Amino acid sequence: MSESFDEFFDDEQELMDAGETLEGANAASAGEPAEESGWDGGSEQASEPEHEPRTEAGSNRKAASASAVPTRQAPPFWMVLAIAGISLVLGVVIGYLIGTSATIAELSANAGQSVSASDDASDEASLSMPEGHPEVDVDEEGNATVVDGSSATGETDTLSRANTYFDMGMAAMEDAQDESAQQQAADLFAQAVELYDEYLETTDSPSAEVDRAICVFYTGDHDAAIADLEDLVERDDSFAPAWANLGMFYESHGDTAKAKKAYRAAIDAAEQDDTYGVKDYAQQRLDALNE
Repeated sequence: MSESFDEFFDDEQELMDAGETLEGANAASAGEPAEESGWDGGSEQASEPEHEPRTEAGSNRKAASASAVPTRQAPPFWMVLAIAGISLVLGVVIGYLIGTSATIAELSANAGQSVSASDDASDEASLSMPEGHPEVDVDEEGNATVVDGSSATGETDTLSRANTYFDMGMAAMEDAQDESAQQQAADLFAQAVELYDEYLETTDSPSAEVDRAICVFYTGDHDAAIADLEDLVERDDSFAPAWANLGMFYESHGDTAKAKKAYRAAIDAAEQDDTYGVKDYAQQRLDALNE
């Protein structure tokens, strides 16, 4: 019995000695006195924390081992924002440069097409005429021809032939650069007058009479053109184009009072029937004369 107790006491003493040795080593490595660790070697306290030195030593070893392993820290928030901002700016700049290059290329292509179209239009020099009238070409010398190549005098319909010469005369007059070209235009109008006369011998047509008067006016015989339209509105005061063109003839001669009266009559007639769309023109001219 006493031998067993002695063996137990010896084992306990060895444990206590080992605990003191470990505690002293920990205190020495931390630079603190042994008594601050709470271990004073007393018999009453030794029975409770006898395993405490081992636990603290194990914790210290784990802490030292953990501190020796490098840890990855997240970048600062301001750095994340800076990187995101730089990426956004670069994306905008690159997109702008790409878009600008594409736009310049497209504009260059369109410019080339526009120049080509302008050159083609200049070479053809064709003019679009109102519906029902043939298109005509005017060459550099002021000569007008029908675009489809048909001859105006070869038409069987007298009114169609008259309208063709009317349109050719208008095209030649618009392109006339000298007195010779103007005379060529006047000759075309004169041929149109002859054909209108032939047509009106068998047909009553206010629109043909107005077109004939316009041709007479552009041949240079203004007084005869005015007289023809005055006669027409006296016979039929409901035809708005007759009043509108008569107002234009008066205005070109400087007779403002008669021009205003004719334009008002054109507006009134167009209120009932504006098939030819002269109301806006007459109103514009009347407003211009009233300024």
